[in-house]
Amino acid sequence: MDHGLQQMSDSGLNIYGASAISRLPNDLRAFFPAEYHDWHFGLFGHGGRRMWDVLPVTDSGHPIDDHARLRVDWFAREVIGDKDYVLAFPNPKLVLPLQRLGRYLNISRPSVLGIDIHPKFGLWFAYRAVFLTKVRIPEVRELDFQPACESCVERPCQGEKNSHFHLARLACPIASEHKYSMAQIEYHMGSRDHRRKLLNSKH
Repeated sequence: MDHGLQQMSDSGLNIYGASAISRLPNDLRAFFPAEYHDWHFGLFGHGGRRMWDVLPVTDSGHPIDDHARLRVDWFAREVIGDKDYVLAFPNPKLVLPLQRLGRYLNISRPSVLGIDIHPKFGLWFAYRAVFLTKVRIPEVRELDFQPACESCVERPCQGEKNSHFHLARLACPIASEHKYSMAQIEYHMGSRDHRRKLLNSKH
């Protein structure tokens, strides 16, 4: 499992947590179809710039989702040994509260900007995939923590909050070493054609 998680990390999916669905609070468990309540789930995310650096060039309109699907398929089949796993996100048939699942796994906490904050990557992370498996995978939950916002005295993000969300995010001093490159930021904000140009330009 550790070797498999390291390979996932190398591919940019460097955040991971897992739990039995049956252990979730009732309000969270209700988001999963009843037939999976005896299964386990795994949640992958990316933090910092690694995934952008290794993201392959593709003509797909959703290269990040495609990358996450391919990597999770490999992980579920080759590492866990479950060819019958279910990809719950990205999946148009299911709507899962990713931030709430991440908070349950102690991956993130709410920030003053409304998005979640990670203890290592700050605001510079995102959840990318959730898979369901009947295999009893080990529970992976981080240690509980308080968001860095609570100890941030100056809170420079607040000065930009009412003008533009992305300026407020850039103003946050927490984990600034993991801040996305401007090309990556533009990619997430741009049109499909602009995203393709940015993706091509990094190779």
